[in-house]
Amino acid sequence: MMKAALKLVNYYEKAHKLTPRSTLMRATHSGTDQYVYLFQGPGVWSQGSVMIAIYTFLIRIGFFKPNFKDEDSLMKEYSRIINHSNGSNDTRYLRTVHKNLHLAIEHRDKHLFKKPDYKKGDKVLFHDSNMNSFHHHSGIVSLSQFNTPVKELNDEFRKIFSNRK
Repeated sequence: MMKAALKLVNYYEKAHKLTPRSTLMRATHSGTDQYVYLFQGPGVWSQGSVMIAIYTFLIRIGFFKPNFKDEDSLMKEYSRIINHSNGSNDTRYLRTVHKNLHLAIEHRDKHLFKKPDYKKGDKVLFHDSNMNSFHHHSGIVSLSQFNTPVKELNDEFRKIFSNRK
């Protein structure tokens, strides 16, 4: 499962020239769970809530062990996962986001939440949002559904996603 997740993450990293590529290692710890892993990758994945959401979502999709070699076979695997019998949140989320992942990563500079006095090089992970609903309004699903707390962001991605191939 973890190797499948790493393959999926690396696929998007390669497609968008993100370096260094993520790696996977078994974590050393004092707990009893023998299946603890650590993903290590390029910092761009941590530069905004949408990027964090995409990264962790791709790792979770690894559970379904997608077997692919290119974009066409990946889309077929996504269809298989969407129709998977377990009907989990992730299968429903995948239905909503799978066609938007590349564009969200490509246009990541637009969804990094920035303060009004933002200066080039500043990294801001969170904007002024109600923390009770932050998780539900700051990831790839909310970006795909145009319900982030930032109207301009929703409007911009409505245009970007409508122009996908």
